Amino acid sequence: MLKYCGLFLCLFFLVSCGSKTVVILLPDADGKTGSVVVKNKSSSTILDQPYTYTDVKDDTSRLMSNPIDEKAVNEEYRFLFEKEPLKPVYFILYFEDNSLLMTKESLKLVQKAIEVAKQREPSEVSIIGHSDTKGSSEYNNDLALKRAQAVQKEIHDSGVALKGLMIKSHGEHDPLVKTADKVSEPKNRRVEIMIR
Repeated sequence: MLKYCGLFLCLFFLVSCGSKTVVILLPDADGKTGSVVVKNKSSSTILDQPYTYTDVKDDTSRLMSNPIDEKAVNEEYRFLFEKEPLKPVYFILYFEDNSLLMTKESLKLVQKAIEVAKQREPSEVSIIGHSDTKGSSEYNNDLALKRAQAVQKEIHDSGVALKGLMIKSHGEHDPLVKTADKVSEPKNRRVEIMIR
């Protein structure tokens, strides 16, 4: 049984070698490491340091945290790293006040997002629209959805092959910059794109 702890994403391998499983804790891309609790019927251990591992031989074996050399992991499990899917790529596009028009910088950035989506074809794309708090909550939700749909149209018209597309609106309810009601905040007028 595995249990996840900590604030950061915990990257680990479960590698089956014959009748045993090896759990190796790896740091994420930023070098941060969470933790993982590995349990069987009679023992448990916490892996909370990068490049530590435990062997799970059976339901009653004693589990211990052991260090493992980073170079050894990279060499021995190179085939797994090579098969690892690409990490998602995120883009934030900003919009003019009370408008479906992107800022000049975002018009350029949407083209870059389209290029990334084409490189990863077929791509899964999530598009989430947001607004500031200037209008009513209902109006802002509708505006944010229309912004997301405008970005969807840009991506669709570019001919990107998609295996999945998700569009939704958070309206004014997930601001980048917290504001009072009825405030025009440029960083909150945005569409977030995630490409997998």
